[in-house]
Amino acid sequence: MRSDKERAFFKKERGIVARDDFHAIVYRILSYIYRQLKSGKLLDPTMISPDELDIEPGYWAFILAELKSNGLTDGYVAVRDTNRVWKITKLRDAEITMKGIEYLVDNSFMKRAKDEESGCINI
Repeated sequence: MRSDKERAFFKKERGIVARDDFHAIVYRILSYIYRQLKSGKLLDPTMISPDELDIEPGYWAFILAELKSNGLTDGYVAVRDTNRVWKITKLRDAEITMKGIEYLVDNSFMKRAKDEESGCINI
């Protein structure tokens, strides 16, 4: 009999994206920021917090730092402290860039994450 971890792996291999998969988290962050931009509403940082996304704070900070360094988002500060740990500040000022919108709309990983968002599982 397979363990829960093995079953989760095989479900993922069949096409179900885990909620903590990098691309699923990127999709959730970018789509939230983009929805807020289109609706003219202020960003609520708690909506894309590690707790809301159900991921470890270090993983969350890494993802936000990657989004910023790749030009998909801007407006907040992502720096490493002396222990090389990412620190994210001013998240309320986060914005999605034109490149970020294009990535959200055109990237095949984002399309897959969007299609499977309702069927995500937690590994």
